[in-house]
Amino acid sequence: TIASGAPVSGMPLPNPATLGGKGVAAVAPELKAGVKTVGAGIPGNNGAIQVGAVAELPLVGQIPNVPGVEFAMVNGTKIVPQNYSQLYHGTNNSYLGLPSSMTPAQVAKELFANGLPARGKNIDLIEHALKNVDDRAFRGTTQVPLTQEQNAGAAFWADEGGVVIEIKGASGYDVNAALEGRVWSVNKGYGGNPSFGEQEIAVAGAIAPNMISRVGVVQLDARTGRKKIVWIERKNE
Repeated sequence: TIASGAPVSGMPLPNPATLGGKGVAAVAPELKAGVKTVGAGIPGNNGAIQVGAVAELPLVGQIPNVPGVEFAMVNGTKIVPQNYSQLYHGTNNSYLGLPSSMTPAQVAKELFANGLPARGKNIDLIEHALKNVDDRAFRGTTQVPLTQEQNAGAAFWADEGGVVIEIKGASGYDVNAALEGRVWSVNKGYGGNPSFGEQEIAVAGAIAPNMISRVGVVQLDARTGRKKIVWIERKNE
């Protein structure tokens, strides 16, 4: 199986912060450049194949011991991620492990300071899509915060009162593309992502603080009744 990726250059390494219970500063000697050299149709790291790549492709946010950063698995085949300029993750205080009493401004301050922690160790994209394992390494994101139809996007899943996190420069996996024709069903044979409508880009759970550019709270417009996002921007300090 051949997976495709798009190069992005000049992305910074994560700031020292705690991710998944392990300080990035503690593994600083291992971080270095996080670069692999690949070419069109040439195997890259870990035996995965990448098409349309160029030499010196940075592994954005590469952090040792964080499953899913370098590759995911689909039916025993390694799939390498693509790089995205921005993605959106929908969540809420409960899923973030934060008190319900925290205001959006307090939640944003927490995320700007600490980022998002690593999750489980299972990097199987099919099991992630089927949501049938508890130790999934990935968290779901979308390429738009909310579709015009308001039936997809991070804000749709976060719902009213939830939180949308804008993530810059993340590497992720287009779940619909990766699973097309690879998901087995007893009744239908091989098909695609059972949650196709989610339009998900799966990313490794650990998100460094400097990759979070702004945080929004989902509200309902009093006049139209439609969802809207009120953004809290990261302040340049």
